[in-house]
Amino acid sequence: AYEKAATNLDGLVKFGALNADVHKKTASALGVQGFPSVKAFVPGSGSKNPYTGKFFKPGVEFTGGTRSAKGLVDFAGKQLPSLVVPVTDASMGSFKKNGTTMPKALLFTQKTETTTLLKSLSVSLKGRMLIGEAKETSAAKAAATLSVSEYPKLLVFPGDESADPIPYDGELKAAALTGFLESHALKEPVAAEKKEDAKKGDTAAKDDAYAVEVRQPIRVARGMGSVSSSPSRPLLPCPC
Repeated sequence: AYEKAATNLDGLVKFGALNADVHKKTASALGVQGFPSVKAFVPGSGSKNPYTGKFFKPGVEFTGGTRSAKGLVDFAGKQLPSLVVPVTDASMGSFKKNGTTMPKALLFTQKTETTTLLKSLSVSLKGRMLIGEAKETSAAKAAATLSVSEYPKLLVFPGDESADPIPYDGELKAAALTGFLESHALKEPVAAEKKEDAKKGDTAAKDDAYAVEVRQPIRVARGMGSVSSSPSRPLLPCPC
């Protein structure tokens, strides 16, 4: 179940495994009291210990439900924060102007809930590209204006407002979509994001690293080896 869940969310959520018998201090620090245990480390959480100076990100415990592949996928997806901007006919103009020169990506969709894929992209591209979601029921006029005739449809609006939107015609899969958006995103976060992080100090810097790289439920179990994960996103040390 764990390996299947990791495969299903490859590129979106990082899965890892920890042998609690070998790494007893880490397991204790994470509050592991039974085996197996599943915890999710959520982007945007955690703080710096004022006494030790070390950064700590607490885990969210998997409780209730079965530890099936579907149960783990649902659990991990619900833990991901979302920076996706809801876009309607009324807010379409302000979305395009938001962030001035920052590129925007807008997904026209018939789904009622934001997907794990879109939430993950909104976090990883924070400060470099704004991710929006326009649902068919609330953005029909915007879709017609942009000649969107089928769903789902993704458009990228370059930083230059005078440029035409760029349609994405590939598969809505993590690897392909990430590559496409990265090619149009800013290389570095905008100044406002950098300034905000500077105010937060070291805590923000470390938290950003975990937000991008360690969006991962970690299974803590006896005799468990590492669960496979995307080679492009190496597993970071346990946040303890």
